[in-house]
Amino acid sequence: FFKSLLSILDDIDRTLDIKDVKNNKSIYNGFSMIKNKIMSLLDLKEIIAYNSINELFNPDLHEAVMVKKSSKKSNTIIEEFEKGYNYKDKVLRHAKVVVSE
Repeated sequence: FFKSLLSILDDIDRTLDIKDVKNNKSIYNGFSMIKNKIMSLLDLKEIIAYNSINELFNPDLHEAVMVKKSSKKSNTIIEEFEKGYNYKDKVLRHAKVVVSE
C-alpha cells in the first residue's frame, strides 16, 4: 500500500515544480499541505526518502536511467527522476537517477 503512495508523491512534486503552480500561492500551499501529510504518514511507518544528488552511484540504492557528460566526477548522480525510499534498513524503492560519465 505504502509503495503505491510514492507515485502520488512523485506527481505532487512534479506539480509543485510547475511555474504556474509556484505563482499561485493558494494552489501551491494546498499541494504542499497534502504532500506534508503524506510524508508525515510515511515517517510514522518508518518510510524515509533519501537524497541521491551528488552521491556516488550505488546499485543497492539507485537505478541509473541515463548517463550524461558532466564536470562532476564519474559515477556521480547529477539528476534524480524519482526519489528513493527506505523502509527501516531496506530499500522500498530505488531512486531513478542520471549518472555522470
